[in-house]
Amino acid sequence: MESLPPPSMRVRHAILQQFRRSYLLWNGLLSGLAIAILVWYWQQPTGDRLGFVAYTQSIPILLIASLLIHGISFYFQDRYTRNQLRRPNIAMEFRVLLYTIRFYLYNLAIAVLLSVVGFYPLLALLFFFWIYPVLLWLIPYHLLSGAILGWEIKRRLHAAMPEEEL
Repeated sequence: MESLPPPSMRVRHAILQQFRRSYLLWNGLLSGLAIAILVWYWQQPTGDRLGFVAYTQSIPILLIASLLIHGISFYFQDRYTRNQLRRPNIAMEFRVLLYTIRFYLYNLAIAVLLSVVGFYPLLALLFFFWIYPVLLWLIPYHLLSGAILGWEIKRRLHAAMPEEEL
């Protein structure tokens, strides 16, 4: 018969599972909102032009850029969060601001790296689309999603604290 993990491990595992669901939810919502704002902005008439880019061109490329950024980012954010939850006394030491800044900087680094290494050589062949991934760096919705996820983790850690010592 297998021994059950200690209660603190079950709590930490539940927090990690909730982080994974929340990561997908919040980053999906916020990146979708950022994409919608960019597409709307590009459709606005500017001087002699009726609009900068067609919906059919901009939405698929922004969605692909977002999926690539968040797919790679999820791996690093999940690994970092898992390692944080393994630390002793994490409930007292967890800092939302540091978590948020680190979350944003990781996502920014991934977006820059994907743009330089992946998108530019590939999309330079198309001559026009090189600017798309660059624009996703400029909208700091990862700061907001990092703060939301950090507060969720902290709230759940403190909710579990009276029951046992984390």
